[in-house]
Order: sequence, then structure tokens, then C-alpha cells
Amino acid sequence: ILGIIGTLVLAECCRRAEELLRETEQPVETVAGLVGFSNPKYFYVVFKNITGQTPLQFRKAVHSASEKN
Repeated sequence: ILGIIGTLVLAECCRRAEELLRETEQPVETVAGLVGFSNPKYFYVVFKNITGQTPLQFRKAVHSASEKN
């Protein structure tokens, strides 16, 4: 439905969200807004569809991996 351009835009938004989730302690709802989503629930759905994890799962995995290093 979105087409290739829409999919690429969403993927780029999620890539930027990954950076923010990794590098900041901003709440997920704030991260969603910073990357262009006005609806945090939609952000959760898109992020999970693209990355295979919810934003909170992603943040937890990144932080636990960095604690092991």
C-alpha cells in the first residue's frame, strides 16, 4: 500500500529511532515524535514490523549488550 518510497521513508525513520533509542534516554513516545510520528502506537507497529522488535525491546537489548562489553 505504501509503495517503495513510503517503505524507504519508514525504514529511515526507524534507523534514526534506533540511534535515539541507543544513544539517549528519551521516552519512546518522544523518540516517535522526533522521527516524525504523531501517533506513538503507530510508531510501535511500524518499528516492530521493520526491526522485529518493539522499541523497548530494542533499547533493552542494546543496553544489555553494552553492559556485557
